[in-house]
Amino acid sequence: MNWYDILIVIILFLGFSLIINGLFLKFSDNLGLRTAKNNVVRWNPNQKPSFGGITFYILFLISVIAFSMLDPDAMLIRNIEFIGFMLALSIGFVAGLFDDAFDTKPFVKLALQLLTATVMIFSGTYIQITGFYSLDIAITLAWVVGMMNAINLLDNMDAISSVVVMSILATFLVIMQLNGLSDGPYLFVTIGLLSAIGGFLFFNWHPSKLFMGDTGSMFLGSVVAFLGIKYGWNLQLETYEPIAWQKILIVLVVFIVPLTDTTTVFCKRIFAGRSPFIGGKDHTTHHLSYLGLSERLVATVYIGIGLFSVLAILKMLTLLNRWNGFLTLGYVTFVTAVFFGLFYIAHLNRHKEKE
Repeated sequence: MNWYDILIVIILFLGFSLIINGLFLKFSDNLGLRTAKNNVVRWNPNQKPSFGGITFYILFLISVIAFSMLDPDAMLIRNIEFIGFMLALSIGFVAGLFDDAFDTKPFVKLALQLLTATVMIFSGTYIQITGFYSLDIAITLAWVVGMMNAINLLDNMDAISSVVVMSILATFLVIMQLNGLSDGPYLFVTIGLLSAIGGFLFFNWHPSKLFMGDTGSMFLGSVVAFLGIKYGWNLQLETYEPIAWQKILIVLVVFIVPLTDTTTVFCKRIFAGRSPFIGGKDHTTHHLSYLGLSERLVATVYIGIGLFSVLAILKMLTLLNRWNGFLTLGYVTFVTAVFFGLFYIAHLNRHKEKE
């Protein structure tokens, strides 16, 4: 699939996304609306429909159907890994849908997240980094659950989860294209979801008209968790086999924003004697706003970090077979600067978290 074909598909799916979200917004009065009790911890106090995730799932299914029609010889029904991919993502979608509809208990959400990870593992998708099966399985479970929660936690301000996930998917799109492997269904799904989020972002950009809700964030969390395993932790290139620490560095560069925000929030809440699972206005995004940045500018900052990550991975893939210590220092410096920069900012103006 060349870049011209990719552009055509993106335009078509972007149009689908705009139409579907527009129709939902026009004909829904209360679908997915946040209740008053959610407003005490949400940055935006206004009630708005939270059904962006339904659009993502619809276009995900359309992308699978479209690929099956364009390439009937692919026989996706016999591809155990891809069937596991679809089933795991469907469980992630249902987990978020239940949470939006019924405000499920944390242990129910955790059980569904573990089930999502288990389906991936049994279909052959698990992190293979240590050489010890049990340890790899444990890391996989932690990774999937952690990433589903990380994307969910990032959905705390207009457009943030949208732009972060788009940058992650764009990075994997670059990896698939440069790698030259036959990643047809995953490539098509990634393009479809990029377009779906792009169309949703039109309504989610500040001042937003729609939220993606847990339905969207949990679904997208399961998507990037799977792709992170396949194209990060277990990355295999045609021209070069990355070693373990290079794969870990790739994962850190691609996922630096959700990893930083989740680590920061968990550390702050635990040291403050609060449950890390109870929301608050203490995220890195909120503290950028406390510094005086507008919501649009906060989102732009994360777009900038995401674009830099995409370009960094693009350059990294072309240099893996000529790697040296200076490159390692450069990439480690980027990851460290973003992590500790946002971590430090999130500890400024602590008094404003309760306002």
